[in-house]
Amino acid sequence: MSNVHIFENIGYQCSAKKDIVLKNVLANYQEFKAENVGAYVPYLIRHSGSKQYEVGIAQLKAGDTYYLVRDKVISSSSDGQPIDLDDGEFFIYANEYNFNTAFNNVIVKESDFVVDNVRSTYVVDTSLGNVKAKLPPAKDNESLIVDFKLVNNTLGKLDLYCGNKLLYTIQGAAGYASIASTGEDWVVLQQSSSSNKPKSFSSLNYSAQSDPGGEDGELQYKVDATTFSGANVYFGTDNKLLFGSNTASSANTILPTSGNVSHDTVFNQQYNNSGNFIINGTGIDRTFQFGSDGSIGVNMPSGITIPTNGDIVLYGNDSGNRNLFFAYDGRLGINIPTGSRPQTLAHFVNFACDETVRVENRAACHTADITLHHAPATQIIENGTDISTITFSSKDSTQSKHTYAKIFGKVLDYTNGSESGQLSLTVNSGNSLVNTFITNADSTLISNLNSQAAVDLQSKSLGLLGENIVFSGDNISFVSYTGSPDTTVNFTNAYVSDELSVDKLKTVNLASGSLLTVGSGGIVTAGNTSTNRFALGAGAGSGKVLTTVSGGFVATDLGIDDFFRTNNDILYSAFPKRSAEACLAQIIFDSDSPPTIEEFSVGDQIAIDYNDGITPILYTIVRSIISSDDGISIMTTADQITPNTQTNLLIHSISKGFTLTLKKYVDPTLTGVNDATAIVLSTRPSEKTIFNDALKSIGFTVNTDAAEPALDIRPSVLLGNAVTVGSFETYSTSQDDVPLRVSLTSGGVGSGPLYNTANYGYVAPGPWSGILSDVGTNGKPSSYGTFDQNGNAAEFISVDDIHYSTNNRYIAGGSVLTTGEKFNAFEVVNSTGVASGVGFRVASVYGQQDSAYISGALGLDFVTVGNPGNSSDTSSNIDVYDRATDSFSQASISNLGKVDKLYRIATTEVTNDQYSRFLNAVATGTDILGLYNSQMSSHDTGGILRDGSGPYTYSFKPFHSGKPVTFVSYMSAIRFTNWLHNGSPTGLTTDPANITESGAYNITQDGGSSFIIDPTALGKYFIPDMNEWYKAAYFEPEGSVSSPSNTVIINAFDPYPSAILTVRGLTHITGDLSVSGSISSMGLDVKSPEGNEIISLHNNADSDVAILEDATTGTDSLALVNSEHGRVTIGPNPTLEIGEVGHKFFGTHRTGFSKDKVTIASNGQIKILSSGAVMMSGLDVVTLTVNDLKVTDPGGNVTDFIAGTSGGLLIKDSSTRATGISEFKYIKEDRAIQFTGDTVSGLRPLYLNNLQYINTYDNLVYNDDNIEVKTLLKIEKNTDLQVGPDSESMKGSLLVHQGTGPLKFELNKYLEAEGLTYDRLQKRLVEVDTITKRITFVEPLPDVGGIAESLPTLEDLENEYSFGDTVAVMHTGDFQVDYVKLAKNLLGPFDGPDALYISHPPIFEEDSNSNIFSHACPPLKANEADVGGAEAGSFTGIMYSITKSATLTNGLGYGLFPQDPPAVSGFTCESTDLLGKGEGQFTFRPSSKNVLSTRPLQHTHFNAVGENIDFAIYGQTKTLYNKYVPSLHDADAQNGNLPLGLVPVFKVDANIGNAASGTATGIFNSGYTDAQNTIPTGFFLEGMGKATVNTHTPYVITSISKSVNVEPSGFSTLDYLADLSVNQYTYSSGIITDHIYLSGMHGTDYTPGATLTTDVTGKIISLVPDLPPSVPGPPRNVFGIAGNGSVFLQWSVPTDDGRSPIIDYIVEYSLNDGDVWNKVEDTISPDNSLVVTGLVNDLRYIFRVAAVNSIGTGQVSLSSDGVTPTSNVPSAVTTLDLVRTNLTATDDRITVNWTAPANAGASAITNYVIKYKKPNEESFIASRTLNIPIGSLTPVDGLYSYDLQETGYITTGPHILVQIFATNNSGNGTITEKLSLGTDEAPEPPQPPPDKYDFGETEFTGTCTPSTT
Repeated sequence: MSNVHIFENIGYQCSAKKDIVLKNVLANYQEFKAENVGAYVPYLIRHSGSKQYEVGIAQLKAGDTYYLVRDKVISSSSDGQPIDLDDGEFFIYANEYNFNTAFNNVIVKESDFVVDNVRSTYVVDTSLGNVKAKLPPAKDNESLIVDFKLVNNTLGKLDLYCGNKLLYTIQGAAGYASIASTGEDWVVLQQSSSSNKPKSFSSLNYSAQSDPGGEDGELQYKVDATTFSGANVYFGTDNKLLFGSNTASSANTILPTSGNVSHDTVFNQQYNNSGNFIINGTGIDRTFQFGSDGSIGVNMPSGITIPTNGDIVLYGNDSGNRNLFFAYDGRLGINIPTGSRPQTLAHFVNFACDETVRVENRAACHTADITLHHAPATQIIENGTDISTITFSSKDSTQSKHTYAKIFGKVLDYTNGSESGQLSLTVNSGNSLVNTFITNADSTLISNLNSQAAVDLQSKSLGLLGENIVFSGDNISFVSYTGSPDTTVNFTNAYVSDELSVDKLKTVNLASGSLLTVGSGGIVTAGNTSTNRFALGAGAGSGKVLTTVSGGFVATDLGIDDFFRTNNDILYSAFPKRSAEACLAQIIFDSDSPPTIEEFSVGDQIAIDYNDGITPILYTIVRSIISSDDGISIMTTADQITPNTQTNLLIHSISKGFTLTLKKYVDPTLTGVNDATAIVLSTRPSEKTIFNDALKSIGFTVNTDAAEPALDIRPSVLLGNAVTVGSFETYSTSQDDVPLRVSLTSGGVGSGPLYNTANYGYVAPGPWSGILSDVGTNGKPSSYGTFDQNGNAAEFISVDDIHYSTNNRYIAGGSVLTTGEKFNAFEVVNSTGVASGVGFRVASVYGQQDSAYISGALGLDFVTVGNPGNSSDTSSNIDVYDRATDSFSQASISNLGKVDKLYRIATTEVTNDQYSRFLNAVATGTDILGLYNSQMSSHDTGGILRDGSGPYTYSFKPFHSGKPVTFVSYMSAIRFTNWLHNGSPTGLTTDPANITESGAYNITQDGGSSFIIDPTALGKYFIPDMNEWYKAAYFEPEGSVSSPSNTVIINAFDPYPSAILTVRGLTHITGDLSVSGSISSMGLDVKSPEGNEIISLHNNADSDVAILEDATTGTDSLALVNSEHGRVTIGPNPTLEIGEVGHKFFGTHRTGFSKDKVTIASNGQIKILSSGAVMMSGLDVVTLTVNDLKVTDPGGNVTDFIAGTSGGLLIKDSSTRATGISEFKYIKEDRAIQFTGDTVSGLRPLYLNNLQYINTYDNLVYNDDNIEVKTLLKIEKNTDLQVGPDSESMKGSLLVHQGTGPLKFELNKYLEAEGLTYDRLQKRLVEVDTITKRITFVEPLPDVGGIAESLPTLEDLENEYSFGDTVAVMHTGDFQVDYVKLAKNLLGPFDGPDALYISHPPIFEEDSNSNIFSHACPPLKANEADVGGAEAGSFTGIMYSITKSATLTNGLGYGLFPQDPPAVSGFTCESTDLLGKGEGQFTFRPSSKNVLSTRPLQHTHFNAVGENIDFAIYGQTKTLYNKYVPSLHDADAQNGNLPLGLVPVFKVDANIGNAASGTATGIFNSGYTDAQNTIPTGFFLEGMGKATVNTHTPYVITSISKSVNVEPSGFSTLDYLADLSVNQYTYSSGIITDHIYLSGMHGTDYTPGATLTTDVTGKIISLVPDLPPSVPGPPRNVFGIAGNGSVFLQWSVPTDDGRSPIIDYIVEYSLNDGDVWNKVEDTISPDNSLVVTGLVNDLRYIFRVAAVNSIGTGQVSLSSDGVTPTSNVPSAVTTLDLVRTNLTATDDRITVNWTAPANAGASAITNYVIKYKKPNEESFIASRTLNIPIGSLTPVDGLYSYDLQETGYITTGPHILVQIFATNNSGNGTITEKLSLGTDEAPEPPQPPPDKYDFGETEFTGTCTPSTT
């Protein structure tokens, strides 16, 4: 009932059938109005005659008359069902302050009553006579208002009394009054007519004729016209009428007339047998007869004789069955049929479907009662005597009277003063009566048959017996026996023990949100509340908190101190205490709620609570655990628990500890989102303490007593070094393409925001006139939503530090005057100068709330520029235009476009309208600041006029309000922002300078006319600086955020620049240190394990740098610090120490180098620059480059640098001199080295012999066509060397030095590296007998490489060969490989029947000489290169198994190579001795291991140790030009270096931190703190890997909003995850599974409990029960296409139609961004498009749409983007007609006929565009979009035609939707569309669902059998 109205005094005559039809308006009542139709109204229908009534709610409808359709019947005389009336009365009594749909404050009365002290309306029926109402005391009911209304009787009245005082009287059928209490008295607020006094008449005197006939007192009667005579009727004494005599004693009949009740009315006083006394009524059936025998008949029907024998009968209706019978023998009968007499003293016969007996008391002095009085005259009533009985009987199946129940009253004690009685109820069970209710003063017993359930009240006790006892009711109260609020109500031994089992427990008046605690005596209170308490018994203990335990019981195990009272913001979570029994040292848990395996572990310390209040808690250790999938069943402990079996123990783990989670609570019933972060403090093993799980920008600081924080962890956001990655576009229209010049209207309005256009390039007048245009109409916005940042008006750029008005300023973006493509360049102008086409734009701080004036009348609109810390423009250069030279240059701007904060910027430049409002606010008196420039009015591009000579008024030129203000200076622009900052006041009462000279900028004079400009830090509005303006215009964020590492600071206030870790003081690192970046340090010491210095760096006066292997070894160390091996020092003013005694430079020397003169360049060179000589004690370099080198002798004379032969090899000639020798010298002109030592012949190389002499080498001779190598070979040209014959088998082998002897060919070992082991089984040397096929293993030969060095054993060969292996035999002669299979003899099968190798016979055996041999199949032959040639009977070969192949192992710590001992030993921290594998408290653990195997029974496996290593396989990803795309292919450091953007074809996720298993048991949430990061009891993190196919993440089956933080980051949920998640479809020929989880696919949800079936595609779906219809959801994707004075609007249908077809759409538009919406009037249609016409061109419209179904109008859609109709484009075609022509049996042709638009727009029409599609298709496609040039069309009488044909598509059946619009140079015109109908049936219009309350007409037939009771 969403449309309920409030009415006053509505009343009609009515009929009530199916609907309630209203007839005439009742007198003094109101009637409904037309606008009320549709409202739901509360009503009351009454019928005064039949006493029928009905109260309910109905909806008002209108037809020929008003009628109401019932919505709900609340109460009625037909047991809540609608009544059937032809002439009832309809009322509405509710009003606006007492309206209630249930009418529970409308009360109907027909007798005296007491008014309740609640706001009520009393409807008083005065049909039965006057009614009195007693009002409650006024002083106790201040402001109470009570209404009274009268119905039914114009004579009846209602008297209102206050105490005994008559306050007011209401009379009349429509009388009413409204009474109110003032707190002192009752007053009448409203009334109809009233009178507190009865009306009276004046005394009237009557006179009779004189001297009438007859006796005195005799009544006269007229005999004739002149005669009166006595009537034998006398007016006797005491005002009596006497009939028959003038004396009372003789009269037959006496009628008193005075009303004196002491005088009798007497008939037949003389006892004459004079017949009966008959009074006839209005009909023959309305006769009163008094028989002479004392019988009386009242309303006797005709034909019925008067009763006899003194009986009295009051006859009822004509049927004769409604008689009241008073029998002469004392019996009373009601509804006794005619001819019958009462069978009992009181006999009631009920023929009506109504109550039989009612005792109604109308006296206030006594209640209505019925008394059964047993009072025999002479008999004494003994104790135990039944004194009264009420019997309930009916006819049984034999039509005999049968008793079914009795109520007995009994005397228990008749003693005077001690009387007591008993009441019992018996019911029939079979043929006997069973007592089910017995009550007396001492006890009450209620029971059923055999007392299977009973309620027993004894004295002060109440006993309840029953298998199930249920208390049901809205309010169930347990109150004190005494009624005292301070007395407790105790539940003792309730439900077996101290337990109360309820779903909800409610206490009265306890404060909301209070914590219930147990005080002394077991009293439960809330906070400090001392009233409305209840007690749990003294055993509950004091200071306890009520908590729930398993089974829903309430326990008091926890005290107040066990909880934080934090409004659910802190959650303490510990495993629950588990119920168990124990004997000796064994614990057996309760099987109904066993603990999970997470709750206890072997070795845990546990607590055992004996739960008896006596035995202290036992703490012990768990020794063993027996568990199953259901949990832990049995535990044993280190200590004995009890010598005998003891139950009811409570067990919990001490070792498992608890977690404490701090997180702001969010009510999960209101939202599923909680954006708060959490801190988890854990004392539970395997659960981490976690800070800031949601990765918020929160630091972490630890302080000590020192000034600096001990530890300060700062998030990256606080440091401002998070970077948003993006690109900078060339133009502010979000594009790199040069914008086109915008086409303008004559009024200077652009073509809107849909195109890549800008207003620049001044040309001759025309559509591109170059004039300033309205802001926001010149082209597409930037990515942040700003307009006109290129073109239109150039804009001033500010700076953030102090500057001066004399400084030049940049203007940005170019203007309408800028020509060429570089209109986005910057220009330098003076701060105080003005120019045509130069304006400004305002920025604002983020979060600033604009005043109503700024956002409203002023119309400034801002957008937020986000992505703080974005990347800068890589070019760092801007183009700067020089107007004087008309040329461009470049300026470098550091971090161009990078802004580290959020800010707002205006969407457009400041307009003339906005600036004129500023002038009217601050420059009306005088304009000493020069805010106005005369060119604003005189120049064409100016837009502001000034009137007056002071004071001034300012206004904008016509059509210039929306154009940017120009001829404004930089100084005026910042003063405008000061005005905004100071609230933009419009009616100044202070000096305007107070508004314009301070605020965002403090402007002070710097002497003369120059100013100092100081930007303030708190400016609300300001001019953007270079980077702010540049970012808003050009930056295009790509959504990828690169967040650097956090910053950690130790013992320091601030971090070192760009450092991740900053440590103040000495830092000691005992393990490995890995640094990916640089290290900045005040000093650095690195020492060996022995404590020796390896690296030492300190910032002393003379810096020392030392890098040593270990100073103890000396010889191999590189010493740059003090040591016996040397020292070099480089630093500021360093020293050099020469320690050699007697050395020329012995001692310490200053080098004199400053740090900027000692340079280690990027190429590794060391440059030493000095203006003087450089002294060195020695120089050992690889390359020495000098420009000028001079050598002097000790006397300072210049000598040869080197003595000896020119070109000779340098040798040490002395300790200080080198000499060039002649035996080995370089011949410069020959460019050769000459050796003159030995005489040589031929071409021989030189070599160094064992005496270190160089000689010629005769074993290598260079011949003309080859190189002859006699021994060792070294050659550079691979084409000149061949070793051995050609052999494919040896390809890839290496010639390996064997340490001694010749080189040997061996297989390469490229893969043998640390952590990577390639394992091939041994190759063996064999001898092959080509005749016997025998292969025998022989001793290895030294000249054959790559083979085993010894003979194998049979055990060796069992590992190296298996039956059926493919085996390779390589000939040693030419390394040719043959393949064979081996067998112990030649009879064994090699393939075929035993291919599965079910059994593996041996293939090797030993002969008598212990030679191991086998046989080859097929036979082998020798090769030509083998010894003896191809015909040899045997040859040697190298044999190995191909099948056994190899394995490639990746891993460390497995003993796979000598430097890799196994890392599996145990150890302790106290001993250096290592223990066995896996032994001890700690053990080493090797790395994970991957094995790639091609060897049978050696399995390929991954991650053998189970580390958190994922496995991913990626499919092919094609990119444009096969490019490397960083966003796809770069390694994701946050995701294990997997590719950033690729989706794996197959992935195994080794560990998902929040993957859970288990079942909820025990306490899930304590209710006092939030459980956001605690695993609920019964759940555990399963740690199992998950596999996915074609998706990143496993499928979440379900989530719990409570989880635990784990590596690598926190999770907001605890998820059930699928073990295998497949994106798209999975095919299997069969599925065997324990569980199947179904989830929504293709937009369909599975509904729990719904029936599953399959659709036509085979997909499993659930048949969801139909829900009642509702209003539809919002339409989607509303967008409009601008036309000429129109907009073509389209939208997508709602995803939810409310289960009722959509029949219409409501379209609304707004011209002020949604402040006011106007409805578009259109016809009712379910189409999802509309051409909105009648719009004003050049105004910006936004639209929204709401869907309508039979239930009503649904939610409105989101607003469309702004659409601006324009007169530049064509209007809609004038007419459109579609003609359908059948071509073939299946294909049609549609002829489109149209006439040209009435308005062609700004230029001639160039094309018509026709689109067509079927109505059910989503959109038009390109192939069905026809662009028809105007030149190809020939109109006939102005009518254009075009034929649409498409075989197989435009066929006879389907309807086709056709769109058409014209285009010109400005764009597309208004769209017109029409539907061409095919032969398919037109879709039926949506029908409303059936009325849920219309159940049709029901006819009842049959006979109502009257009850006999």
